[in-house]
Amino acid sequence: MDERSPSRQWLLQPLVEAGLDPERIRTLVYRLAFESVVGQGAPSVDRIRAVVADQPPLVRAAWTEVIARLLVWAEDPASAPEPASPPPDSRVGSVAPRPRVPGDG
Repeated sequence: MDERSPSRQWLLQPLVEAGLDPERIRTLVYRLAFESVVGQGAPSVDRIRAVVADQPPLVRAAWTEVIARLLVWAEDPASAPEPASPPPDSRVGSVAPRPRVPGDG
């Protein structure tokens, strides 16, 4: 997944959490795009579901969430939340600053 795009991360996160690797996610998204291009008009709910019909229930549920997020994002791209940043002292390798003590040089 492209780490440079917070919107893309937000859109596809349910599939990542369902355990799909980036190549499988790419394949599903391409299948959806193909359906959109070759079909007449917007893909029907049945055609959108058919993209993941052969997948386990967890992946089908994640796909439904991705489609819902895609619809929200298409309506208002600013609706994708910014990725949360961990507090500075929780990052790997970081050291919390030592408090200043009067008389310390």
